[in-house]
Amino acid sequence: GNIKILNDSVVNMSNQMVGTGTNSLLSALTNPSNGIANSLKIAGIGAAAGAVGAAAVGSMMGAGGDYKMGAGETASGQQIVSGLMSRGFSKAESSAIAGNIAAESSFKTGITNSIGAYGLMQWLGSRKQQLLEFAKSQNKDSSDLNVQLDFIKKELKGGGRETEAFNRAVSESGGDVSKLAYLFGKYVERP
Repeated sequence: GNIKILNDSVVNMSNQMVGTGTNSLLSALTNPSNGIANSLKIAGIGAAAGAVGAAAVGSMMGAGGDYKMGAGETASGQQIVSGLMSRGFSKAESSAIAGNIAAESSFKTGITNSIGAYGLMQWLGSRKQQLLEFAKSQNKDSSDLNVQLDFIKKELKGGGRETEAFNRAVSESGGDVSKLAYLFGKYVERP
C-alpha cells in the first residue's frame, strides 16, 4: 500500500540524486512524468505534485494535514547531499539519506508532525531529546540546518543503535543506492 509507494518514491529520488548532478533532485521531485511527487502525495507524506523540490513546499499534508512549521530552514536536496558528503558520507549514502529526508520532512528543519516528530528526519522520543540537547550544547537552535546535519553524522557515525542500523543498511545494500535508500528507511528511520 502506501508504505510501498513511499519506499518506491524514496528509492527513485535517491537514484536520481546520484545520477545526473546537482539539479537531479529538483528534477526527480518536480518532474510530473516520473510520478515521485504524486506518489508522495498518495502516501500521505508530501505535497501537491510538482510543488516539491529545492524550494520545497509551502505546506504539507500529513495525517489530517497536521504538520506544523516552527522556526527553521527549508534546505535543498543539493544542500543536504553536499552537507552530508562534507561530513564524511559517500555520494550514494548522502543521496539515500536525502531521499529519506525528502519523504520525512520535505527538507524542512523546523517541521513537527501530529505526534511530535521533529526536523529533517522527524526525530521522536529519546532521539528528539538528544537532538535538542545536542543543539543546546552548541548554543544553537535545534532547527539550524548545520546542527541537524551534524546530529545526523553523530547518530550514524558516532556509535550506538543508529550507527549499527546505518552500517547494516550500507553493508546489505552492496553499493546499490536503491537498496540503501530502502534499507535506510527500514533500519534507521523505522517507519
